[in-house]
Amino acid sequence: MADVPVLPIPEPPIPHLDPWIVVSRVCHDLARDALRSDFTEARLPDAVRAAVELLEALGVAALIPDPDEPAEGRGPEIPSRRVEADLRARIDAGEWAIGEPLPSVPALAAHYGVSKSTVSKAEARLAAAGVLEIVPQWGVFRA
Repeated sequence: MADVPVLPIPEPPIPHLDPWIVVSRVCHDLARDALRSDFTEARLPDAVRAAVELLEALGVAALIPDPDEPAEGRGPEIPSRRVEADLRARIDAGEWAIGEPLPSVPALAAHYGVSKSTVSKAEARLAAAGVLEIVPQWGVFRA
């Protein structure tokens, strides 16, 4: 029988620190800073950012970006409005015939790189405008 390789178990970034102790310490430091007389509301985002960066550096936490928030480099356009405009352009170009189903909400969300609720908002506005017909539990169709 062939030898099965043994994979090493990775060491935590700082093995002697309990993640809960780190989180507790960061919260304590934030509260202490907030009580200082020179601490203003304007400085709070910097303090929170520093705390999150510390937690990320220790491997204790990671930020998950909000899919409805514009990423760096994007304009101020609301994502659902961008999806709505593109779907309307595709419909006007004849991509879907009247009565033909559009791709599923999850497929459109993946295509546009947005959340499913963002696609649903765009489709609801297009349905209100008479461009689409939404049949609950069945699909979205070109009106």
